Amino acid sequence: MACSACAARIEKVLARTAGVERGTVNFAMGTLDLVFDDGEIGIDAIRQKIDRAGFRLAEERPCLDSVSRAALEEEKRLRRRLLWSLALTVPLLGVSMGPMLGLPLPAMVSPLHSPLANALLQLVLALGVMLAHARTYGDGLKNLAARHPDMSSLIALGTLSAFGYSLYGLGLVALGAPVHGAHLYFESAAVILTLITLGKSLEAHSRGRTSRALEQLAALLPSQVTVERDGETLTLPIDQVAVGEIVLVRPGERAPVDGEVLSGESAVDESAMTGESLPVEKTAGDQVLGGTLNVSGLLRYRALRVGGDTALSGIIRTVEDAQAQKAPVARLADRVALWFVPTVLALAVAAALFWLLMGKDLAFAVTVLVSVLVIACPCALGLATPTAILVGTGRGARSGILIKGGEALEKAAAIDTVVFDKTGTLTLGRPRVVEVAVEGWSRREVLALLAGAEAGSAHPMSRAIVDSAREEGVAPVAFERFETIPGEGVMARRAGGGEEDKGVREIALGNEKRMRAIGVDEQALTTWREKAEQMAREGRTPLFVAMDGALTGVVAVADTLAPGSGQAVRELRRMGVEARMLTGDNRVTARALAREVGIDEVIAEVLPVEKAAAIRALEAGGRRVAMVGDGINDAPALAAASVGIALASGMEIAVESAQIVLVHRDARGVAEAIELSRATLRTIRQNLFFAFVYNALAIPVAMGALTFFGGPLLNPMIAAGCMSLSSVSVVLNALRLGRARLAR
Repeated sequence: MACSACAARIEKVLARTAGVERGTVNFAMGTLDLVFDDGEIGIDAIRQKIDRAGFRLAEERPCLDSVSRAALEEEKRLRRRLLWSLALTVPLLGVSMGPMLGLPLPAMVSPLHSPLANALLQLVLALGVMLAHARTYGDGLKNLAARHPDMSSLIALGTLSAFGYSLYGLGLVALGAPVHGAHLYFESAAVILTLITLGKSLEAHSRGRTSRALEQLAALLPSQVTVERDGETLTLPIDQVAVGEIVLVRPGERAPVDGEVLSGESAVDESAMTGESLPVEKTAGDQVLGGTLNVSGLLRYRALRVGGDTALSGIIRTVEDAQAQKAPVARLADRVALWFVPTVLALAVAAALFWLLMGKDLAFAVTVLVSVLVIACPCALGLATPTAILVGTGRGARSGILIKGGEALEKAAAIDTVVFDKTGTLTLGRPRVVEVAVEGWSRREVLALLAGAEAGSAHPMSRAIVDSAREEGVAPVAFERFETIPGEGVMARRAGGGEEDKGVREIALGNEKRMRAIGVDEQALTTWREKAEQMAREGRTPLFVAMDGALTGVVAVADTLAPGSGQAVRELRRMGVEARMLTGDNRVTARALAREVGIDEVIAEVLPVEKAAAIRALEAGGRRVAMVGDGINDAPALAAASVGIALASGMEIAVESAQIVLVHRDARGVAEAIELSRATLRTIRQNLFFAFVYNALAIPVAMGALTFFGGPLLNPMIAAGCMSLSSVSVVLNALRLGRARLAR
């Protein structure tokens, strides 16, 4: 398939086929989702229908790797065509416009000394560009013949009109009228084709990255799995693991399948699947998801779901299904093309025949025909969208906003609801010590002791404490013996203490169970429990601190709010856009952070597939939703939303599944992206208006209307000038976007 029009044509053929209930083509993945009644029609008959439409149905679904290779080849092919077009268009502009710009040309190709040689050189260079775009002409003219004109049809007719008139002018030059050499428009055809190719190259690049994004999802699963069979430990390929197998996952390894823990204790990082900011403790009876990372201990679990039944496989299917859905807003230029192109053709032919019947000579009729085609050439219409998109996306890039094509711009302009993920989006995604409540100790003193005690542990909570001390410039106290108690906490001991740490020899840090195990005073535990519960209500993780066997306080560890998050929500509200939160994190933590940034609506404790369902429910209710996230768990929701917006520092899959990427990793860029999209869409509409104003005013003149009142017949050269003026107006209007000011 060459473009989305190909996908639409296949769907139209299938819609007219008896027995086919649904046929949805995913252009990005090159796949067909087909539902049919096999009692009424067979797959072979469907295959023949598709063959007659000019396409071939593959024998089997292509693997993700082959889809990526095909997308990469298409991207390379367009890049080669773009480089070839530029190599010919730049000198063509010099040859055709050089004298007007004061650039000297050799006498042998100068329009003053050798007008015919100059015209022939322009012809050769323009032909070189047009031949490189033979596929555009083939698709455009074929769609026109099938009465389904699209943008390719507009481009083909527009450039052929300019080229045809230029050939006419070249013929006049050859016949001894060199004045016509100043009115050749070969360069117009070449420039239009080059700009269109640039846009298609960007589109292909984005499409290719979509398939590579799904590969990254699949890459979360290990290729080899350790299992227990008949008392032996074996290493097998992942596709040989069956339901009921006993699977072993060591620290640092990813779980290969979904299952239930039989023995072992460990912290499991589920952020890639659930969005939970802190690793979750797993013991016997707990569920483990394939693709999650085992952090600290050995886990032995029974496989419950393998292969395509795992939660990760469900995420991949959800992303594919969401990407197969149609864009909610059709392209205006394509809709216009349905009537504009055939109307112009009919008017041009009708005007020529009319004047022949009125007794005018053939030259008069040909002049009218060419004038109408040239002045109504949809060059400005063809440039209206891509030029605005190119300038708009360039302006966004300067502000760290990468917008993947015109569709994202078009849809983002209509957004009325923005749904934020929490971890790594509104927060930094890095747990830190956010509160220290230890009686008789300063924050720095406590951090020094805790960082020293946690230095011997690989637990993520321990790393959060050590990182907090390092970031605040606190040197950890040196301890000699360390003990990690899974599911409870840590202890550290040393022979003696110094004056700066008040002689502390032993420190314990952990939950209430750990405090009871070391025998702390029950009254002190009751006193500090109230503070710990308050921290928990605020969405923080409380850890009790005991020094030399005495409970002295509690510290809180939590993810920290990212700079600008609150301002981002306020800016969206000012623009009339509602902000919501959707997260896999626990409900208490989510609501506490939502209050802090000013978000009222919160949906928490949801799995990735449920996130996508929540987005679809909002869209079904009439909302136009943008999803903002940065983790793999956000990928289905990013794909399901009208617009997916990802933070560049997040997991790569989120970036690839999104249509807009915020490179500066700042939530305030969401409002900027929507504002830029609205400005770009306004510019596109203005451009289309300019394009039609020229046509509406000039087409009647080109048809010879003024001759009824004794006026002149429009000269094709003047018609070409009007065509160029409309294109210049469109380009200049689009360039204004480059100076657009975005709120921050």
